[in-house]
Amino acid sequence: MIDEVEENNQAGQSRKMVKILALSLACLATVFGSLVITIRSELLDVDQIEIRGLTRLTFNEIANSLEFGMNSRLVGLKISESEEVLTKLPWVEVARVDRSWSGLVVVNVKERRPIALALSAPSKWVLVDRNRAVLTGALANPSSYPRLSGVRAASEPGTFLEEDSGALLAILEAVPQELYENIEAIYRDSRSDIRIRLRTGENIAMGDDSRLGAKVASLATMVVEVRQGELRGAFIDVSVPDLPVVRPQS
Repeated sequence: MIDEVEENNQAGQSRKMVKILALSLACLATVFGSLVITIRSELLDVDQIEIRGLTRLTFNEIANSLEFGMNSRLVGLKISESEEVLTKLPWVEVARVDRSWSGLVVVNVKERRPIALALSAPSKWVLVDRNRAVLTGALANPSSYPRLSGVRAASEPGTFLEEDSGALLAILEAVPQELYENIEAIYRDSRSDIRIRLRTGENIAMGDDSRLGAKVASLATMVVEVRQGELRGAFIDVSVPDLPVVRPQS
């Protein structure tokens, strides 16, 4: 009988120790969990912003357009909103924002590449890119990019040229680099056909907006032949790309 009582007491003490140990572990886990949450909440902030791909734009122009800043919380960071705002900047074609839980945020920017000058008003030239985006206001000293004319005027930076400029810009994008650098002007005539004037004196008739790829290929070939034949200043007609015509200018 005495042995049974002692065994029951020992069993009760064991159960009590187990409960105390379990309670202690639970308290320790709670304290440790609170510590982890506190530490992580302090670490989950933006502590470094890196911007890549800049050529014309500055770090501050991009950083000031973000929908967050240093010490912003990484949780709920306004990534898509920032990307949308950045792509509204005249010079930004593509923007991607990536965050790391280490606190680093990387902003990758692809800038637009100017390809031509367009008129915004008489004698007022602005830079535009291949997608008709207007990049600048009126330039005090316009550069040597090809000049568009015979199309609707450009508006303010961040807007786009009208559709009638599309074919002209597509030609500038498609021609070989050496030929591109020789183009002084590309324009629509009174019939809305496309014409090109080269810095070396040749004038080119491209015809309407059809078969532009074939016309560009034909033009590239004919320009080489004109140079080889010492026919500088000639008139080149590739409006029918399969039957190009070269003749001296009248």
